[in-house]
Amino acid sequence: MEPGKNLKPEQPQTVVAIDSAADLQRDTVRREMRGQLNELATLGQWLIYPLLLLVFVALINEIALQPLILWLLSTFLVCLLSQLNSKLDRKLNERPGPIPYFWFRNTVLAAAFGLLWGCLPLIVARWGNRDTLWLTLLVGIGLTSALALIQLSSRRIFYSTMVPLMALLMIAAWQGNLPWEKLFPVMLLYVLVLSTLHSVLRQQQQDRALSFLISKAQTAELSFSLQHHDSLTGLFNRAGLEHWLNMQLNQATLPNKILLVMSAIKDFADITALYGSDTSDKLLRAVANRFIHDGKGRFAIARFSGEGFVMIDARPQRELSTMLKLLTDAENQSFLVGDRVINIVLQKAWAEGQLHDFEDMLEGTSAKLHSHDKNLDDPVSLPMVGQRRELLSTFNHGLRNHEIQPWFQPIVDCETQVITGWEALVRWSHPTLGLITPNHFLDIARISNQIVPLTQEMLRGTIEFIQELQNIGQHDCAVVNVNFTATMLADKNTPTWLIGMLNEGGIHPSQIVLEVSEEEALELSDQFRNNILRMQDLGLRIAIDDFGTGYSNLSHLLDLPASTVKLDKRFIVKLPHDNDSNALARAILTLASGLSMKTVAEGVERYEQLQFLQANGCNCYQGFYASGALPKLAALDFAQRWRGKTG
Repeated sequence: MEPGKNLKPEQPQTVVAIDSAADLQRDTVRREMRGQLNELATLGQWLIYPLLLLVFVALINEIALQPLILWLLSTFLVCLLSQLNSKLDRKLNERPGPIPYFWFRNTVLAAAFGLLWGCLPLIVARWGNRDTLWLTLLVGIGLTSALALIQLSSRRIFYSTMVPLMALLMIAAWQGNLPWEKLFPVMLLYVLVLSTLHSVLRQQQQDRALSFLISKAQTAELSFSLQHHDSLTGLFNRAGLEHWLNMQLNQATLPNKILLVMSAIKDFADITALYGSDTSDKLLRAVANRFIHDGKGRFAIARFSGEGFVMIDARPQRELSTMLKLLTDAENQSFLVGDRVINIVLQKAWAEGQLHDFEDMLEGTSAKLHSHDKNLDDPVSLPMVGQRRELLSTFNHGLRNHEIQPWFQPIVDCETQVITGWEALVRWSHPTLGLITPNHFLDIARISNQIVPLTQEMLRGTIEFIQELQNIGQHDCAVVNVNFTATMLADKNTPTWLIGMLNEGGIHPSQIVLEVSEEEALELSDQFRNNILRMQDLGLRIAIDDFGTGYSNLSHLLDLPASTVKLDKRFIVKLPHDNDSNALARAILTLASGLSMKTVAEGVERYEQLQFLQANGCNCYQGFYASGALPKLAALDFAQRWRGKTG
């Protein structure tokens, strides 16, 4: 969408001055009713005309031919004028505002019909016989009544037809020596009954017109909804979001700046593969409903590209924290889909800019969002879907049977080459699929709401490892980093069971370092901060994992309640040959040193990388240059044999 091409103010529409909503509704119903009746009235008039010809043939032998032909031609002329009038009404009815001279033209035509058909009995009374006069009276009353009921526009038009007709009929009865004094009350009663019937039919016609308009509006609304909303979730689609942005452009009081936040459900393809499309569709609807409920109409929310969502805030007081909290709250909720409890992680990216730059903002945030989805931790390709389903079905069994256990990677001092601690990395020794790395099954644990049991199993294995390190005299390196999610650290129950497990194993809290990713740590909640401070008071330490690849800038280090920063391997791998990576690493190391924070570089594989880190004040490193992750017995043996590496 080019700027200024689609996002432009809609063309102003003609506005009719209406005093109130009720007046507008009445005017609309009247217009619709006139449109429906014009065709019917015109058809009725031309159906009446052949009947008049039959009357003409029946009377031709009893009446002088000249006045009858003159009457017939006059009636034909009035029918023709009535048809032209109906065409004019239809044309004018499409325009806004009142129809010029509507009531005058239609009232004159109605009166003309009444007068003409009242003249027929007068002609018969003057030139015909008594039987023919009775016939013309009945024909005049019947045909005029039918036309009066067809033309339901108003009571005024009804009486314009009936009053002159009845007056002329009474005169004809008087001239033809019929009992007019007896006919008069009968005629009067007939007109009153016909008037009542006319009112009832007119009201029914108004109701039908109103019903038609409502149905038409509902159809238009449904068409608009289908065109501008996602059929699965009910959120805006791309067309709906662009329409909403157009509306913002039309509101001159709003600022021409927007805040755009894009999110996507991580590993959504795996959820679909593992549980089926029906479950994934229900999950999308549940997430969308959560967004709608928590958003409370403050933002425009759209579904993009399957599992992706876009939120736009065009208010003057745009607040990124409010929108991110909405996403974090959705992550902290477990979604019950059928008989499954599913947890989600949302990848996030955002941008702020001018309303006309919406397309560029959308493209930029999409690129940023998908850049975080690259997984460089494991070069092995993902298992096939069938294997993924096997992992899902056997995960709980593997957890109970201790097939899933921590392996340990040493953390080494950059200067002294002494092991200062370890990081616990989960591995699954599957009985049929072999050794499985965490990027193949962590999402299964998260989706199936098993992250807490998995972390507790990791902590039990870590406590046993620390106990055995102490038993072989490796007290100085008996410190292990264990990965926790921010959701777990924000749970008020976590400090209780965590400290309980450490006390039960005889482990001091200072021997455990809780690692949380930078991306999650920046989404601080009050409960998260309170729990971190409480656990720090008890002796536990906090490390920020993967620092340097999240959404933060370096100033966010001031907000993180942590004692250790771990530099992410995705730019360590480029050291020392990439200038941007060099500059970023130096900046983080300098700032962390100024804040008295310990620094650990992840993914060190070459001696030249270690040399760069030593020269720039990094405290520790881990990676294949020292050792990969090892099972417990191998790690214990490594701790005893390690003497450092110098090149």
